Amino acid sequence: MPRGVTLFDERLIQGRVDPDALSYISKVERSDNASLEPGVKVAINNFVINCKASGLWGKLSLVAIMSGARTLTGALVVLKGPINSLANTNFVAADYDRLNGFTGDGATKFLSTSTYQAASEALDDYHIAVNLTTLDTVTPSNVWGFGGTVYDQAQTHNSLVRSRNTSNIAVSTWTKGFACVSRNNSSNFDWRNNKSTTNYSQTSVARNAEGFRILRSGSTYSTNVINYFAGGKAITELALYDDLVSTLLSDIARAIN
Repeated sequence: MPRGVTLFDERLIQGRVDPDALSYISKVERSDNASLEPGVKVAINNFVINCKASGLWGKLSLVAIMSGARTLTGALVVLKGPINSLANTNFVAADYDRLNGFTGDGATKFLSTSTYQAASEALDDYHIAVNLTTLDTVTPSNVWGFGGTVYDQAQTHNSLVRSRNTSNIAVSTWTKGFACVSRNNSSNFDWRNNKSTTNYSQTSVARNAEGFRILRSGSTYSTNVINYFAGGKAITELALYDDLVSTLLSDIARAIN
């Protein structure tokens, strides 16, 4: 490799950089007013390429990599989804860390989106995925939820999840890292966490079109720390999805450390 040419530069010259990855990287760098490390760019590019090669890309409606960007503004740029998909409520620069992501305060801070909402995803064909770098297992702490009636919700402090329903299901004890709920039918859903997938019975019910919140559900906020969020259609390849997200985030961490 010629001196001064990075691995990402070489792949760009060779036409091996995905256009969606390049567009996202460019938007983040403009928001940050600074370049990302080559290793961060390679990690993002590899993630997009692998998602497309595996068929997962088409199942992702909204993807936010809340890691790697140099500023809070850059971290609010979405990899996939309409521009300005994420709305920030009360997070300030000190609440964002390039490695760990956004830290909730359990009182006033959360992210929201009207892009991923109850009306935009089919009742029985959806997923919600996060990666938590710090887990609150004591304080009432909701990771996500739809609006006020809370048809979908996840709580780390007591390991409860609800899927297209207003009742909670007790799942295996949450651990930090990748977590995902996915439903492709009306009678049950899959839950992925701690490198294991379990199926739980819960009937889906009709719900209102309400905005989606991250690090908040109803009136309960969160003190968890999050560095990845995605939503979209149902995903059955949850182990593969887990591996791709985990590799993305570990590669970013390696590049910035």
